[in-house]
Amino acid sequence: MLTSLDSVMSDNESNVGLCVLGMTNRLDAIDPALLRPGRFERTIEIPRPDAAGLANVLQYHLRGTPLEGVDLSSAARLLEGISPAEAMEVARAARRAARRAGRPLNVDDLVREGSGPALPQTVLRRVAVHEAGHVVASIATGGKPLSARILNRGQIGGDARLNFEESHVWTLDRLENHIIFLLGG
Repeated sequence: MLTSLDSVMSDNESNVGLCVLGMTNRLDAIDPALLRPGRFERTIEIPRPDAAGLANVLQYHLRGTPLEGVDLSSAARLLEGISPAEAMEVARAARRAARRAGRPLNVDDLVREGSGPALPQTVLRRVAVHEAGHVVASIATGGKPLSARILNRGQIGGDARLNFEESHVWTLDRLENHIIFLLGG
């Protein structure tokens, strides 16, 4: 592949204006030789959509349904973290579920299909206590927790989020506090 890429990227007249694009879901698994100057010089990461973006993706996939034009922000917040492809599958699965039940599609169908099967109460409690531990550790070290939630998409777990100032420099104190937050669960 490197030889083929080098010949395409060489400075001959037939390749003037040629642009070579590559896509992956695993940039960390790419051989660094592919990313050096003269090959794929730039990487542009397209992150998963936030809740507002996810609501737009869901709206797109729900055209022509009873949910077209409905505010999906509450469902999108619950499903935040899924990819656009996963959002498409959630929309399709919700449509199938409503069709099988013989009723119109509703927002609860989206949440149900995006959340997966119900978890036992003992598991929910364990995950909730774990995520609460992250929040308590954050508050104890002067952090500003944004949210904590239980996720049930493909795996059992949850997440806790902090409010970070992007421009803030990582000092030793900040790094230690972040480690305490991570281990607090």
